[in-house]
Amino acid sequence: MKKPHITIGTLGVYLLGTVVLALGICLNAKSNLGVSPVTSVIFAIAAVTGTSFALTNFLYLCFLMVVQFLLIGKEFRPRDFSQILASFLGSVFIDLFDTHLLTPESLSLRIAYLACGICLVGVGASVTVGMNVVPNPADALAHVIGRVTGKGFGIGKNMLDMISITVASLIGLIFAGRLVGVGVGTILGMVFTGRIISLSHPTTEKLYQRLIKAS
Repeated sequence: MKKPHITIGTLGVYLLGTVVLALGICLNAKSNLGVSPVTSVIFAIAAVTGTSFALTNFLYLCFLMVVQFLLIGKEFRPRDFSQILASFLGSVFIDLFDTHLLTPESLSLRIAYLACGICLVGVGASVTVGMNVVPNPADALAHVIGRVTGKGFGIGKNMLDMISITVASLIGLIFAGRLVGVGVGTILGMVFTGRIISLSHPTTEKLYQRLIKAS
């Protein structure tokens, strides 16, 4: 991880990225074509155990932070535990969008929701990580995976999404006898979100450097 250098500019762009990411996640869910890859694990666990989504989400995010620690050891800083605050902030915006966005009925509008959602999740993830403030645990883990493997953030996101979909599918098939929350939208999210991150992240990193120099 880069040494933290938070300015008013980077914080403002980070908050904008958080809003964009939350909107993308909400559009994905509203499309009813399958939840986003990382969310699919949380959705599946909550569904088969009867545990509330909020509690499952919190425990799963804590688990993702533990995985980060196992991958990078002493490089995991105490400030990285504040990732849970980023998750809370994102959930506030998700609730806001979920309340005001209508669920589309036509297939064409659902597809449009899905396409926009995937694009916004990719851009939002790139911005929240690239501003080096506090990324949410899922994106932070994708970044760590990309760095550890030497493949970059985009490929790290693809790898985490693939693992998440596999785990969510196994949970649903083993404990419910069917796929739970995994659909065509989930697969498309796995395929394209990482690619969008790869395309947008160089621009995000350049923006970060300009904001730092301007401070």
